[in-house]
Amino acid sequence: MMYRKLFLGSGLTALLYILVTATSCRKDLGNYSYSEVDTLHIGGLASAITISIGGNPAQFPTFSSSLGLLDTAASQFSYQWIAYNGFATTAEERRIILDTTRNLDRNITLKVGSYDLYYKVTQKSTGVAWIKNIKLTVEGSLVKYGWFVLSQVGDSTQLDYFQDSSGAWNTYPKHYSRVNQLIGDVAGQYSYLRLPGKPLSLTSYNNRDYVNTTAKVYEYINTSEGTQKLNITDGFTWNSQKYVFRNECVLPTPPRAEYIYPSSASQSMAIYNHDVYTYSYTGGVYYNTPVNKLSTGSTFPVSNYMAVTYNSSAFYSIFFDTLNRRFVRFGGSYSSKNCTKISYPSGAFDPDQVQKDLVWMGWTTAYSGQAVAILKDTAASNYYLARLTFTNTGTVTPLSLTDVTTILTGIDKADHFAIDQQYGYLFYTSGGNLYEYDMDNNVVKVAMNLGGKLVSMLKTERLYLYPPTTATFLNNGTRWFPVGYSMILGMYDKANPDNSGEVHFLKPGALATGVTEYFTPFTGMGKVVDVNYLQIL
Repeated sequence: MMYRKLFLGSGLTALLYILVTATSCRKDLGNYSYSEVDTLHIGGLASAITISIGGNPAQFPTFSSSLGLLDTAASQFSYQWIAYNGFATTAEERRIILDTTRNLDRNITLKVGSYDLYYKVTQKSTGVAWIKNIKLTVEGSLVKYGWFVLSQVGDSTQLDYFQDSSGAWNTYPKHYSRVNQLIGDVAGQYSYLRLPGKPLSLTSYNNRDYVNTTAKVYEYINTSEGTQKLNITDGFTWNSQKYVFRNECVLPTPPRAEYIYPSSASQSMAIYNHDVYTYSYTGGVYYNTPVNKLSTGSTFPVSNYMAVTYNSSAFYSIFFDTLNRRFVRFGGSYSSKNCTKISYPSGAFDPDQVQKDLVWMGWTTAYSGQAVAILKDTAASNYYLARLTFTNTGTVTPLSLTDVTTILTGIDKADHFAIDQQYGYLFYTSGGNLYEYDMDNNVVKVAMNLGGKLVSMLKTERLYLYPPTTATFLNNGTRWFPVGYSMILGMYDKANPDNSGEVHFLKPGALATGVTEYFTPFTGMGKVVDVNYLQIL
């Protein structure tokens, strides 16, 4: 027997040597039987799909076995729908797992663009996997009418968008879950709008700064780690290098905002660490030195709860000094640098000598403008309701300071408050109920039983641009009444806080006759922290 020398490299040489010797030296011992390997055939999937942004690909695969030996029951396999974006900056963002169920039947968060979509089916018992590839195209854009909803999921922030229809106001036919993941960074640094930290608040208004000198409507998203600006005017665009909060500040303070109160176009107040900063692009005033101080220079921390009038370029506001436990007035012009004491010669109480702790404060357009506050005398465990006339012209008159300890049911356990913008009723939640208080007639009623759900938010929307007293608001009630008059309630299930969040838009009845729903509640979020309506005509 002769062997042939092979010069093909050590590994391949050895393999071929074995094959040659095996076939050359062994006699044919007989016939062999071969078994075809069974495999899974995946059908029912399109080769290419085009959907609108935030849409549902609606793919329902079918399974069959080539030899009929495989058990094709759904429980035998695990599933992954994986979108691959070759232009993303990180490996995590290039490979996006959309779902882990057999069918892809849900709205997905992918930006506009083209993707390779892979459907991976893995047999649990063997680890053998089968993969199908689909070309996925995402088209379209977001529309500038609707509500942003900010919620907390675990320790992170979720941003949703409920888009309205100008042909049928307040119907909200589209819900974009985690809408920030649909918005790419035009600067190219990130694949989508990042929202690190826990959620704090939302605000939108028409603004500009020394970098972005053309006025645009921006959505401000405030979290525990930063303030992000989303350009609504130019189609929900984000620029991590250009649309930044520091362009509105004289560094280093404040590093971010916790709450922002617009007063008019390109003018606002921001709260950070119990200090208040003002901004006026036209007046050349940037966030820099806190204004929560008297003309003497003495500073004091303020509560995050404020009474801020609507559509006032003069910044008329009432703060609560938490150190000296008193109300102070702010405003007069964009150049105001300090607060003033509130006089009370004809008033019912002295706002400068309250000597109680603030529980909550707000402002209503009812009564031609009124500030309302809940206070607590900690030593006596009594609760008080303070009312002050407070108009858009800055006029302040203390009206009353009433002990409501025995009047407001469950006030000692109350956790959320809001003041109605149409009738001036006070709403609060306590012990599983939403209560309604007619302050003039001294009547308390249960407005709504919460059905065992926990409350995460109670507010009215701040329509700084089109407040309920303007002709724009009053002449377009179909659109604006549910926005500006709603008592907005956020609730969730204690057993499932990350997915059970809902927002109700409640319509208070005249004569404190309870509430009804303006439209179908929003669902599908975490614990709702804030909501914000885009005030665009």
